[in-house]
Amino acid sequence: RLQRAWRRGCERRRAARREQAVVRIQSWVRGWRVRRAASKKMQKIYVKVQHINANVQEHMKLGNRATSALEILLTHKQLTFVLRACENLDAVTRLSDSCCVRLVDCGAVPIIFQLIRSCNRSAPHMAVLFHALRILLHLTHCRATIAAVAAEADCGALLLELLQMYRDRRDIFVTAASVMLALHAVRGLQVDAPALIKLHSIAKLLERKGKLETKLSSLVPDKKAGKPTEVALPDQLQVLTTLISALEDK
Repeated sequence: RLQRAWRRGCERRRAARREQAVVRIQSWVRGWRVRRAASKKMQKIYVKVQHINANVQEHMKLGNRATSALEILLTHKQLTFVLRACENLDAVTRLSDSCCVRLVDCGAVPIIFQLIRSCNRSAPHMAVLFHALRILLHLTHCRATIAAVAAEADCGALLLELLQMYRDRRDIFVTAASVMLALHAVRGLQVDAPALIKLHSIAKLLERKGKLETKLSSLVPDKKAGKPTEVALPDQLQVLTTLISALEDK
């Protein structure tokens, strides 16, 4: 019995060692295959980036795009040129912190706020408003430029007004709320009690609208699936709830 138990224990230990060796060899082989595939993929990406850099045009570089867009924004009044400038500034401020700093140094932040105040609910103006808000959002993500956004007079009141006016436009609403969240998180954006009441009323309206849309969609069956369509809770309500919680926890 003792010999049988000893042999059984030795066999179990040898089996465990063999299993560990097999698992280790498998992990080495899998890692080698993944590294080989990744190296080929990275090599293709490197060649593609080198080709793009070799054929890039001078006016498409971020610094030149920022310079031309700032010149248009500071001098032109035509909406088509302003929209194109805002699109370029949206792209360059998203990709480069130095472009954010250049925009602030050129005094473009007050002009962007003035542009936001002048927008109405027409399609071209809402396009300009969306890109202008995204520029402010990118500036709030840069530590060197968030102070310039927070220093603007009535910044919180303007953003709150946008939340009221454009609660039916998901892109504008979410971007404006995200700017408020960023300002509150870094610079401690303060709002008074009436502003919080307005935010709560907007949240109630959005919640009521979401319930109504869900109820209406249940009455209209999906033609493909043969069942009622489901309406998810709007992103506006989620980001607004986060904003209200952050402002009330100050």
